[in-house]
Amino acid sequence: MFLPVLLVRDYGVWGFVVFAVPNVIGAGAMGWVVSDRKRAARLIQLHARALTAFAAVTAVFQAFFLVWILTAVGDAFTRPGPWATPTPWWINQAVNGAIVLIVLYFAPRANGPRTLASLLWIASAGAAAYLLTTGQLDLGLSRIAGPLSGPADLAMLAPVVVFGFLLCPYLDPTFLRAAASQTPAGNRASFSLGFGVLFLAMIVFTLGYAWALMPVATGTPAGVPPPALMGIVLVHMILQLAFTAWVQAREGTAASRAGGAGGSARAAVLLACIAVLAALVWVISARALPSHAGLTGGEVVYRCFMSFYGLVFPAYVWLCMIPTRDGHSGIAGPRGRWKLLVLSGAVVLAAPCYWIGFIERVEWWLLPGLAVVLLSRVVVMMPRGGARGG
Repeated sequence: MFLPVLLVRDYGVWGFVVFAVPNVIGAGAMGWVVSDRKRAARLIQLHARALTAFAAVTAVFQAFFLVWILTAVGDAFTRPGPWATPTPWWINQAVNGAIVLIVLYFAPRANGPRTLASLLWIASAGAAAYLLTTGQLDLGLSRIAGPLSGPADLAMLAPVVVFGFLLCPYLDPTFLRAAASQTPAGNRASFSLGFGVLFLAMIVFTLGYAWALMPVATGTPAGVPPPALMGIVLVHMILQLAFTAWVQAREGTAASRAGGAGGSARAAVLLACIAVLAALVWVISARALPSHAGLTGGEVVYRCFMSFYGLVFPAYVWLCMIPTRDGHSGIAGPRGRWKLLVLSGAVVLAAPCYWIGFIERVEWWLLPGLAVVLLSRVVVMMPRGGARGG
């Protein structure tokens, strides 16, 4: 809901294309790759800890972004300038907080996550339709200044984006839960329709309101987005964020139980509390941080979170989840410990390259960082004597 805004700011409409195409294809393809219920259940069992970590990071990320975006927009609305509004911002915050509480209250009481997800999608689609028919969306990007970077920089970023979006779906416990609950034909149909149509519609909606969030993305009060438009966009974001955080905590806990690591409803509540606390700490820290490389402190933290999905999680799938020649998948046994060692080394070596590429925005550095991760697969595949099975 926000990464496309940053990519449009930096690279123009082609930044959105690089975001959308591998995102839709990668998520939709999972229903074809993991179409068998037994295979999905096996992946949940083998990689329970990784799935739980993915869910925990995602829940914390959602909480951080919720607090950050409300704070950033609140600052923009309350300071003098084109965003100024006579309505006290604390009233808007109270309304937004009430929306979150309502979603979290009704989520466990809904007839399954699918029902609630369907209702939330309809609400977001209705908001998009209203803004489109009233001329408040800008799908042609006519209200956005030219990109900050050129096509060559985007070409350096694209392989990392593709790597992340193609592999991360296999660590999402909500995706695996969906795959484990349907027939192969049902998985192929639902993942294709869900991501090729319904999800694609939501990210096109993001493209339409990108112009309104540019003041947050740039840290300046430029532009004149109507307060009503911002209110609708924020309600859309809050509904989706609250649901995502809840369902990740729910399925992350279930994955933990499936893997024999324990877990209960109280664990999900504890995870939610930790997420909120971490979000508050991160936001306070981000607001205190000075701008760096033309990025606000909040965006630096945001991009650090994104590195999990561009480096850490896809590297795990590449090195630990995809079976080796002896059929081993996961991190159990001597072979698993070797995989974890290689994974740790690859992430440590690639992290500085990713920092320079993502934060300093010298994008060509991303290529050697990605190369380190990809070539580490060769090391993982090396014979390890007795390190077989798992």
